[in-house]
Amino acid sequence: MTLITLKIELTPQDINDILCTAIEGGINYWCSHYDTNCILADIKTQYTYEIVAHGGYITLYDDYDLDGLQLTKTKLMQGIQQWIDSQTFKPGDAFDIGNIDAGDADCIVQYALFGRLVYC
Repeated sequence: MTLITLKIELTPQDINDILCTAIEGGINYWCSHYDTNCILADIKTQYTYEIVAHGGYITLYDDYDLDGLQLTKTKLMQGIQQWIDSQTFKPGDAFDIGNIDAGDADCIVQYALFGRLVYC
């Protein structure tokens, strides 16, 4: 087996799209709600989760971590990398960050928060 490194440049919009997909359909079976305690005064966002792309964080709540779990951009990047590493690509496959669906976004957030898939 030969391993290669895949370099992907993510824009703030890519990060927002992944989080939107996760929150609106990917993680809602285990995440009861989320909020932000980190408001960056100079950043204007339409949705609370967009603060992550700009260096803030959101707190996600499940039934077990009553204090919540903080999702930062750094953790999200680690989750994305771990998710990419878990994928199997066939010759000729193209990787497109825009093709991440709710299930993929769920896995990314779980990898980011827990380092593994906890909810299946």
